[in-house]
Amino acid sequence: MEKDVYADLMQKVEFIEKNFGSLENFVILSTWGYGGHKLIVEEDYSSSLDLSAVYRELSDLELADLEDYKNFLGRFDGEYF
Repeated sequence: MEKDVYADLMQKVEFIEKNFGSLENFVILSTWGYGGHKLIVEEDYSSSLDLSAVYRELSDLELADLEDYKNFLGRFDGEYF
């Protein structure tokens, strides 16, 4: 016997809406619970200090790439050629 997948899905949605008020409420309660959601941001300065040397080394390449891109566009519109 073949199941009607859409009908099964609609039954589940109706059950959720009846018990939780809406699908959104169900998602919030199932992921965050009744205590609410708290975002805790902790900074790790050691990793940013390690990467700052890399950023400094790459800054010259970034400027060169931007200059090349500007010259490449100038080939078509004549502005920087």
